[in-house]
Amino acid sequence: MRRALPFIALSMLSALLPSCTNTCTLVGCGPAVTLLVGSEDAPLDPSVAQYQVDLDLDGQAVVVTCITGQTQCDIEGNDGPFWVEALSYPDRLEIGINSGEELAPHLIEVYVLADDTQIHEGGISPTYSDEEINGEGCGVCRTADDGTFVLPGS
Repeated sequence: MRRALPFIALSMLSALLPSCTNTCTLVGCGPAVTLLVGSEDAPLDPSVAQYQVDLDLDGQAVVVTCITGQTQCDIEGNDGPFWVEALSYPDRLEIGINSGEELAPHLIEVYVLADDTQIHEGGISPTYSDEEINGEGCGVCRTADDGTFVLPGS
């Protein structure tokens, strides 16, 4: 009987507390913005040995360096409020810009270099929408309304 007393007491206490009716899923947010350098219609130049993408994310400098033929890219500058992930494919580079809840870059300046020759310079000012993909009250994922931006790769 003594062993059952804590369980009975806990059951009675839990009956007095409000129940949690909100169930959250554990789906993570995807990138707030995706940059594609190159595309199926305008693929990367296979003769280029290295692509470098310099980003300025509201003042946070990030450098993405991708070696042709390697899937993983090197990333420098992931120490601010935004973090970047990048993968290299034979026809394109995919760069995801992630952010925290209620935070996303308002101005993204992009410089693309192919073997140290600049092939693109431009700025992107995305607008964003918030979505509660894990359920109401379970956190917000912020995503650019035009979530993918295609940049020239050659």
